[in-house]
Amino acid sequence: MENIEKEVKFLNVDNEAVQERLLSLGANDEGRQVLRDDVYYFPGPQEFQRWCRVRLHGDKAWMCYKDQQTDNKIDTNEIEFEVSDPVKAKLFLEKCGLYLKRSQEKHRHKFTYKNFVFDFDEWPMNAKFLEIEGQDEAEMEAICRELGLQWEQRVFGTSLNCLKEQFKIPVDTYKHFTFELID
Repeated sequence: MENIEKEVKFLNVDNEAVQERLLSLGANDEGRQVLRDDVYYFPGPQEFQRWCRVRLHGDKAWMCYKDQQTDNKIDTNEIEFEVSDPVKAKLFLEKCGLYLKRSQEKHRHKFTYKNFVFDFDEWPMNAKFLEIEGQDEAEMEAICRELGLQWEQRVFGTSLNCLKEQFKIPVDTYKHFTFELID
């Protein structure tokens, strides 16, 4: 079973223009969401970046495992599934030896087009970027160019790395990274 997610990010995007272009191409506007995550880390040295999260969105919850063990910077291993009880999901992760690293939230405006997901994310401290997910890198590049995005300006890595490296926000030092509390 293949669980590889290909994703890139773009900074300094004219969100309105890209969203209008997506709609003109026939994309679906999936609406705005507030996503709340509890992020869990594995104990010990991190030879590669891997973590789990429990995400709340409205009355639904998902648990996810991610790692970046691949040699390709665009690839992330991901296993995600819906859970009926987020409190038990968090307890499960803790009983498996993981520890809560951070509670975080972001605002997301989601679009889908062909086999791609376009997430316009806004984090606390005014950090904004466009994340594009799909399965085929060549098709992803072609769609980005069609939208007026410069493929050479794409950013790889996790949202954590993007926030740290591109926005200079020390997210990994925070226990809470929400619109109401940063500490």
